[in-house]
Amino acid sequence: MIENLKVASFIHSVMLVFGILMIVGLIYFSYCLFTQIVRSIKHKHFELNLFTGLSLLSAIQIFVVEGLENDRFYVQTVFLTYLFNLLIFFIIFKFPKVIRNILMIVYSGFWLFYSLTERYVILFRGKPYYISDLENLSTARSVANNYSYAPTLSMLFSFLLFVIFIIILFTCDFRKNSKAKNIFGWILVVLYTTFFIYLPSNTLVLGTIFDVRMYQEILMIHHNGYIGNLYVDFITNELKYPVDYDEEKLDKALESASDLNPYNSDIKAVNVICILEESLYDFNLVADLNLNKDYLEYFHSTEKNDTNNSIKGYSVVSAYGGGTPNSEYEFLVGGNLFFFEQSSYPLAKYILKDTSSLASFYKDNGFKTIAFHPFERINWHRERAYPYLGFDEYISEQDISEYIDNPDNQIRGLLSDEADFNYIKKIIEEKNDGEKLFIYNVTISNHSGYEESFGDNEIQDSNYNLDYFNNYLNLAKLSDRAIKDLCEYIDTLDEPTVLCVFGDHIPGSLENIIEKSPDFMEASNEKLQFYRTPFIIHTNYDIDEDYIDNLSLSYLSNIVVSLSGYEKTKEQKLLSYYLVNYPIIHKYEYVDKDGNFIGRENIDDDLKVWRDLTYRQLLE
Repeated sequence: MIENLKVASFIHSVMLVFGILMIVGLIYFSYCLFTQIVRSIKHKHFELNLFTGLSLLSAIQIFVVEGLENDRFYVQTVFLTYLFNLLIFFIIFKFPKVIRNILMIVYSGFWLFYSLTERYVILFRGKPYYISDLENLSTARSVANNYSYAPTLSMLFSFLLFVIFIIILFTCDFRKNSKAKNIFGWILVVLYTTFFIYLPSNTLVLGTIFDVRMYQEILMIHHNGYIGNLYVDFITNELKYPVDYDEEKLDKALESASDLNPYNSDIKAVNVICILEESLYDFNLVADLNLNKDYLEYFHSTEKNDTNNSIKGYSVVSAYGGGTPNSEYEFLVGGNLFFFEQSSYPLAKYILKDTSSLASFYKDNGFKTIAFHPFERINWHRERAYPYLGFDEYISEQDISEYIDNPDNQIRGLLSDEADFNYIKKIIEEKNDGEKLFIYNVTISNHSGYEESFGDNEIQDSNYNLDYFNNYLNLAKLSDRAIKDLCEYIDTLDEPTVLCVFGDHIPGSLENIIEKSPDFMEASNEKLQFYRTPFIIHTNYDIDEDYIDNLSLSYLSNIVVSLSGYEKTKEQKLLSYYLVNYPIIHKYEYVDKDGNFIGRENIDDDLKVWRDLTYRQLLE
């Protein structure tokens, strides 16, 4: 133990020296730049060295990420961006002029393109993209036509800076460094390389250099800049067991687990239908809408006919403005994004073997399991994940293109929820006699963006009289109506049937109308409101009606299993313990037994058992 402390102390001392040398180096190069400009002005011959271009390129990246509209500028953003570019520039400027210019244009153009696309992603879904998103480019392409790409003022200004940089590159004389400067520069290259390998979570002279608060994504990118955030993402991208993983404690918890779920039924369902409603969100949670008509009339209804054999409420999700597969993962597997890093998409990235899920549970109980998503088959690697999760069949856009292409079934070129649910009815009505059916459906009708109107104008007035917002409200109203019709259809069936419908996240690009971002909020009830989506569980047999104000999406399928009348697995029984004791938990916070809101930087020992189960499911 003492030996480890000595080693840690030595490493810290070495890195402290590195940090001081880097700061000295930055000051030295800044001094060189200053004297170069003074000398150029004095001799009336304005020469620019590589540091002028370096400063300009860094400014481009900083202006794009921060935006002229944003007053959040951080010293460390400038420092980290400048430091990274300094290393690259020093190497590039060792090449002959022609090659150097080509490399600089390619390098600078890449970062301009990267910064601009990153900025658009933030505008559309309220969060930056990550390395893991490169695996899902087909998903991004498939929905790209639904957005508006009008450039912001910061984008235009950044492009102007880029053009000026290219002009300087080709018209100015870049003075060569002296031999002494070259030697010093190569020493810095070694130091910078060591620094960027070691840096992620260590404290140097300036404190924690990189912001690694994975639970505050926008704040991270403001602190780190694009380059720093990309680096943090890179070194946290691999899934591995937590350092304090305790298999023995997990096994004991599973052996002693009992079903604490307060909802149950003795009737065994023959049909279980679960529907993820794309972008279904109740904006009344975060804004005073003052609508001329309730756009979630059925969900808000307390009429006896609308609550009979139903449990309604709000599920607490981890996805925000996008990231549907994270809501899929929490519902189907019963894991929680609280236990993962910022850029994790477990369903898309980590389902690489047979993994227990709601689908595999019903498959083991004799059900035919069908996944249905009327859009691109390969989005978010669903074509790979669904079979591993236990689905016998996956019906996608390519399988029913004729049905989807029918104009009567479309809204904005996408399959309407009414038509989507009609297809579910068709599956039920055409199934074999005596066959038990589990259907999992991911809808598409309400997917962002919302600039395109579609002719339904029942909701015209609100405190936010914006066309694209009203378009969303009218889309959601149609979904609410279609959900009511589907519940009424379930009531007509002779076979015991469970229906569960839930929203996956707040709509991308719409949360900005509230002029608030949960990313800059501490763990609190106010932050929670951005992650609560409506859910309804309805059966055609007697259950105790209820309203649940807050329930983590990870538990929703647990209630479905309870109401469908089948014996739970050990894992599902253990999860019911957390349902009772930690009903509110999502990617950024949880509520303890005393009602305190606690951020994800703190996790108690009880939750670590669930965390360990999550990792064993994916890695064992």
